[in-house]
Amino acid sequence: MLRTDAIEDLYTKVVAQGLGLGRVEKGERVKPDGTVLSWYLTDPYPLPFDGAIPFLISWGNSPHPAASAPDAGKLTRMQINHPHPEAVLKYLDLLDVGIIVEKSLTFNLIAEIETPQGKVLLK
Repeated sequence: MLRTDAIEDLYTKVVAQGLGLGRVEKGERVKPDGTVLSWYLTDPYPLPFDGAIPFLISWGNSPHPAASAPDAGKLTRMQINHPHPEAVLKYLDLLDVGIIVEKSLTFNLIAEIETPQGKVLLK
């Protein structure tokens, strides 16, 4: 998921370059405390490049849900491994996402999170 304040503009830009994102849809839910969260997002299920390209979300005027979540750590590094790294990088650059992309036989994500107990590596 990639947060943006200009979801329609970014969607139009990358779709014009051939990226198969799902259409922009509106969502909404009410939290147990009565706070209404509303958002716009591109359909998360097309999974361009096996899911290496994130779907887009705009929280608009809603509070970001992470603001009320407990602090579990900080993402310090993310890497994408993919059989077609040049193509993945092309679209990540259009989305202005700075993630390391390496060539590999299969797609996978690696995330490093700094927690109070130390670094955690998710593969």
